[in-house]
Amino acid sequence: MPKRLCLHFLLILVLVALGSVASAAEITDVADAADTIIIGDTERPDPFDLYMGVAFRMHLSNGKITREPLVRQGLSSDGCEEGNSRDCLPVDEAEWERGVNVLDIKSQIGIFHDLAAVLNFHYVLGDTTALKYAKGVTPDTSSIDPKTGDANDSLFVLGETFDDGFRSKHTGWGNIDEFGYRTGGMDFGLKWAALSDERDESKPMWQLSFIWSNPWLADAFSFSKRASEDKPGSVGDGVHYLTFGTALSKRIGNFGLIGIDPNENRRGYIDPYMEFTYTLPVPSAQAPKALTRSYEDFGRKPPHRAELNAGMEIVAVEDLKNSRKVAIDLGIRTAFYSEGRSYGLLSDALGEMTYVEQAFGVRGLLGLYIQAAEFLRFQAGLSFGYMNEHFVTYEEVGSDENGDNQVLPPDSDLNTEKDVINPYFCHNSSGDVCSEKNLPSYDQVGFRFKDEQHVVFSWFASLIFTF
Repeated sequence: MPKRLCLHFLLILVLVALGSVASAAEITDVADAADTIIIGDTERPDPFDLYMGVAFRMHLSNGKITREPLVRQGLSSDGCEEGNSRDCLPVDEAEWERGVNVLDIKSQIGIFHDLAAVLNFHYVLGDTTALKYAKGVTPDTSSIDPKTGDANDSLFVLGETFDDGFRSKHTGWGNIDEFGYRTGGMDFGLKWAALSDERDESKPMWQLSFIWSNPWLADAFSFSKRASEDKPGSVGDGVHYLTFGTALSKRIGNFGLIGIDPNENRRGYIDPYMEFTYTLPVPSAQAPKALTRSYEDFGRKPPHRAELNAGMEIVAVEDLKNSRKVAIDLGIRTAFYSEGRSYGLLSDALGEMTYVEQAFGVRGLLGLYIQAAEFLRFQAGLSFGYMNEHFVTYEEVGSDENGDNQVLPPDSDLNTEKDVINPYFCHNSSGDVCSEKNLPSYDQVGFRFKDEQHVVFSWFASLIFTF
């Protein structure tokens, strides 16, 4: 869909919108249509709903890059050998920091009763990553940038500070989540409330959703040019992300007021919720070859993603007749990423998509939601989280075709049936990515990089108009 057509479509939706307000938890709220709002003895028609708003998100994260010390200047690790990688305890190499700013344009349009269509756009205002020597590491002990005078000995430039070390920047259409993983720049989808505690107090609010995040607006990034601050790279990865989700919430805590006090113009005080989503990546024809080649040719998809979110909204103020509400959200957000090839933490520095080990992240959330009037909502919040340590260069060496429990290059394999070498595995064999760029290995056991002490702080603010 052309960019101008998408923007014109959004403007048309604003012009034709009528009006409504909802009182479900934010995570299960669905714009409805062809409905009737009932508040006490008062009824009013609700023919059409439209939620539309803009949000700003900032994710600040930092951590440490460590490396297995099989071969390391000035250091040794007892028991660390290629056949026993468990004793290759990573040692400090570099520190990193990352700042991501994202602008979200979101809309939800009621279709019929509790069925709504979703249309979102995402634009990354800036995604900046910087690296420097870790504390205690010098050019004499660094295996990344030893400053020997030979450019072939250096994987990428490091310095004593982030300003004189490696830096990269990306901007453009696309989306980046709190833990740095990319998704599409434009979303289409549906949300449906199969059950509603607003219609029947004996039932929970149960929402089902499907969101298709596509890469149409986002240009796929190329490593042919460095993504610098002067010439930022694009954000897209050419991948479609299909997200299937379900969410539950139930307003409770009437405290004997509802139905007893006729002047009590509100529902319960507490709204616990839970949400689960699964995201399937589907590379398009425009995605890099490392993602689109067949599995036998060592093409690998980006990580699959599963999220489990839970918490509760404390509804401090609510006036249904005047469409006012103030709620505090106390929640936890978790995300699991399977292993897969993607634009990882070191992809810009190495100039190549890397295969990343599975990882798990968790965040605590504090949110504030204010319905100031029938047509206006304000949301803000902050979160603090941590991601477990995981390898960020985790490529497999190849395929053992002859069953000898090892993978050897064809020119050194004595078996009649030859193994197949993974061209993305950095082994300094003929034709692989490191040989082409004349770089030292970073995929072999003893040379792999790990992301450790990964912490993230995020905050967001949004303004939503509810017609």
